[in-house]
Amino acid sequence: MAYFKMSIHKFPRGVDNAMRRRLIYGYMSLQPDSPTGTPVYTYTTGGLQVHWDDLEPLNTDTPLPEWLEADTLLQQATRYRYLWTPGAQVTAVAIASRVLTATAQNNFQVGDRVEFRAFTGLLAYLNQFPVTIATRSATQFTAAVNLPNQTSATVNGLAVGLNLVSGLRWQGNMRIMAPAGTELAAGAITNVQADIMHYRAEFIRVSTI
Repeated sequence: MAYFKMSIHKFPRGVDNAMRRRLIYGYMSLQPDSPTGTPVYTYTTGGLQVHWDDLEPLNTDTPLPEWLEADTLLQQATRYRYLWTPGAQVTAVAIASRVLTATAQNNFQVGDRVEFRAFTGLLAYLNQFPVTIATRSATQFTAAVNLPNQTSATVNGLAVGLNLVSGLRWQGNMRIMAPAGTELAAGAITNVQADIMHYRAEFIRVSTI
């Protein structure tokens, strides 16, 4: 699966340190599904993962931005928009026979460890509850849990990655929006990889999420 790699401008343009926050400026580029062979770029509805993991300036900071905004530098004619989100949007959860099923457009992998956040109402007790993904598709994932049964309940929350089997750190998703305002369809990406995009991100300067 493709992902966005974030680079930081060289000193003095890339990093602005404040007392409690760190502002980062740089470029982002689309990386192929695999680093070897003919490059193939596959989009997943809900967005592609964002990674700064090879960048020294973030090694001691919170890996998940407080916010991020990005824009295109080249594709002015098509004018794609890039929308960052901190996690996969979860729209429903059900629990049966100690198996939790979350409805969510996602790019997780089997074995990824994720945490639920921003749940309200009936499912608020799942906030900050970590699970390990047992099965997944583009629209849902399951995990083994030691919790009572729960009929399918609608929710508007997030699943945020904690530990990924890829070895990369979870740093949110970037959704690609067409000029008409609709999200790109899942499947092969044909022209976004030729774009150059710049971004601005803000991190809280603490050691944990």
